[in-house]
Amino acid sequence: MIDFNNAIDNIRNNGGFKSNRYDSSFYRTYTSNGAKPIQVRISNHGTHLQTWDKNGQYIPSYAVNICIVFSKDGTTDSNTIVDMNLYNKDKNGKKIVVGEKQDYEVIEYVYNCSVLDAYDATSISKSIQNIWKTKGFSDPLSNNKDKKAKVYVLKPNQEPTLLENNTYENKRSKPVIQISEGQLTQIIKESIQRVLSDK
Repeated sequence: MIDFNNAIDNIRNNGGFKSNRYDSSFYRTYTSNGAKPIQVRISNHGTHLQTWDKNGQYIPSYAVNICIVFSKDGTTDSNTIVDMNLYNKDKNGKKIVVGEKQDYEVIEYVYNCSVLDAYDATSISKSIQNIWKTKGFSDPLSNNKDKKAKVYVLKPNQEPTLLENNTYENKRSKPVIQISEGQLTQIIKESIQRVLSDK
């Protein structure tokens, strides 16, 4: 068994996470040229979706949103209620609805701290540090049926959806294939030979 607060402190101290002034959650937003931003939240309780776009500072519909929950008993108390209206003021200063926000989703991984040990916590922390490279979170305990995270898809004003196989495929990002310089040279040579043989 691990202490969920210690697990969170370890991750945020090593991962550049900043405190959210509204509750005890910690966030990090990662952006890179030509790619969708990724926002990750870690906490000891379920996420409240309205906090993902507080004061319009962050637009979750344009990003990959990931929430990692370290729960004492494996349960989550997420709240999906969000006011999706866009407002303006008329000539009398009265607030009026002028449109709707774009729909978005948050993928929430809920770990049961009562069954995790220090090694599990370290593995989860490493996977969180790799989110920026892999453009998503991969549960390192997914092969352990007793310890893997429960994975929920959260959407504004809808009931959370528990994924049956407890895995989520990030369809928004493309897989990264790494090759060596030698492999690249060989691919180019083979391509040139194919072109020449077709003539």
